[in-house]
Amino acid sequence: MCQFCNDLQELENKYFFTDDYLKDSQKFNDKYKESLNTNTIYVYTKLKNIDTEKKIIQLLSIAYDVKQLIHLNEDKEKQGKKFLPEPMKFPEPKK
Repeated sequence: MCQFCNDLQELENKYFFTDDYLKDSQKFNDKYKESLNTNTIYVYTKLKNIDTEKKIIQLLSIAYDVKQLIHLNEDKEKQGKKFLPEPMKFPEPKK
């Protein structure tokens, strides 16, 4: 699993099991703001200060979208390198 995914899982666990989730969410937001900015829904000015539960849920939702994009792109790259289909062969036209 990549570091982003590990940190996201840790944040999710802290959200459910600790009281420091506001502080932890802000740290995650600061650490991955460039990656999160790749998501068109993410508006940095709205999530600059993670101070409500609603913003944490938005952050988690956006982070999961980014996670899917990261791994979707990795899968496409792997498939592109290993699983190129054979070119189609057509019969020569009759004269």
